[in-house]
Amino acid sequence: DVVSYVMDLSNDYNVVTNNCQNFVIDIIAHFYAVGDEIKSILEDNNFSSCLKKVGLIMNLIETIIYMLNKKYVIGGIKNIPMEINKMDKLPPSFMDKYYRLLDLSSKEEIIDSTKDIINIMIDYFNRNNIDIIYDNNLNNKDKNKKENISSDSFIGSYEELYSNYYNKLKYAAKTNNKYLSFRTMLDIQGFFDEFNDTYNMPYFSIIDKYNSCDLNSNVIEYEKLLNEWLKLYKELNIEVNIIESLDELYSQKHRITK
Repeated sequence: DVVSYVMDLSNDYNVVTNNCQNFVIDIIAHFYAVGDEIKSILEDNNFSSCLKKVGLIMNLIETIIYMLNKKYVIGGIKNIPMEINKMDKLPPSFMDKYYRLLDLSSKEEIIDSTKDIINIMIDYFNRNNIDIIYDNNLNNKDKNKKENISSDSFIGSYEELYSNYYNKLKYAAKTNNKYLSFRTMLDIQGFFDEFNDTYNMPYFSIIDKYNSCDLNSNVIEYEKLLNEWLKLYKELNIEVNIIESLDELYSQKHRITK
């Protein structure tokens, strides 16, 4: 049933296109991208990999909502759900389906929850003739051959992992903010993957440790990885410059080489 649903998504998109004559191609492309991620989840037996795809789906869905309302969030990542909830144009029960994406413990739950939210969004767009204008510039990054790690490529990375992501995870645990915890861990994984894909180095993974029932455990698991990253710093003879605030972090000259 789920497979048939996913394979029929393109027909739903055609309905959306026909009913909304002023739709630009970008929003349809976002719907297709969600469908592609769901298809990919169906074929993926790695739960942590599926969770990463849920993060991509959330990004796509949020962007569709921004396009629909012709506005963007301004209060930072921890306030995204609150700001979206205040937007004028939202499908019925959208926030309930949206928050459900943060409490997933199996592949079956992932499939059901992503199916539910895309269904209500497709239904909403089918029922409304909406004029949307949006420019979407995709930034395709060339994948280079893996390089050997060096102090030049790693300097500033520990400070970023500590001052930015570590503080966010601790804040999420303190305030029981599941959204912030999940999205921060996805961002951390993206950060790790940049290095995993670029350099010959030990593989780092955090998303497989995500625990929606115990946000403090996410902090503990991340602390273990921070210690492992610090070992790389010491091997490369990089002096640690701990920065407690984000403002101070971004004012420093040390930047991660990308």
